Amino acid sequence: MHSHDEFSRGFQATDVISKLYAAHQEGGATAGFDVEGDASAPVRDAVEANIVDLYLTKHWALKFATAAANTILKVDQVGDN
Repeated sequence: MHSHDEFSRGFQATDVISKLYAAHQEGGATAGFDVEGDASAPVRDAVEANIVDLYLTKHWALKFATAAANTILKVDQVGDN
């Protein structure tokens, strides 16, 4: 079981943030966190790695899609009664 300070793939949140901050301070404006990458090197240049979408975008897309599906199912259920 991971502590609240770890990601499910074994990434230490404080280490990732520290490495990401350092990469940005060194001029790596396109540095990002690769959630599917190696835990020993979680920060990469997103452009070089061809990572063009953001995790946050996917998160909200799934959240809104789930909410829309739930609304449709609720309306459908009301119509059946």
